[in-house]
Amino acid sequence: MDPVGPGPKPVAQRRHMRHWDEDFREIMMKTIGLSGLVAVLALLAGATLAAASGIEVTDAWTTAGGTSGGEAPLYMTVINHGSTPDALTRVRCPVAWAAEPRTTDIGEGAPISRLVKSIAIPADTQVKLAPGRFHVALLQLKEPLREGDTFTCAVTFKGGPTNVSVRVKAAAGMAHDSKSS
Repeated sequence: MDPVGPGPKPVAQRRHMRHWDEDFREIMMKTIGLSGLVAVLALLAGATLAAASGIEVTDAWTTAGGTSGGEAPLYMTVINHGSTPDALTRVRCPVAWAAEPRTTDIGEGAPISRLVKSIAIPADTQVKLAPGRFHVALLQLKEPLREGDTFTCAVTFKGGPTNVSVRVKAAAGMAHDSKSS
């Protein structure tokens, strides 16, 4: 009879497997606990990095409407209080499957939204992401955006990430805001 094949295992082999299973579970629980702690500390350190680099994000907003699978612009004001330049490199929002930093090129024809690798935030300067300028495209919306809703996005800069509260404005308010910018 093959000792590795199907059928009941010898008593000594069953005892060994039981101890191995218990040891394995204990090691995995410790690893998972340690991994979770490391992940939380990394997030806290990242948020501290963005704050320590002097980056502040204000007036983050998007427009109501859109359709599931559609896209919407995300605007904000980024203030670099620090003495070194930074850059907005990535945005993650719960309302969209993807987000991209973009700029609007206004040539001889219609304005064209163009993907950029990052948005530079010079030292001791304020950069407005506004209609007709830089913005973040929220792509593949999970559901239409409703006026008055708010959500939080993770905005990543070279100096670290920060969480930003975004409010949804009426689509008609976009024309008003672009004139006042």
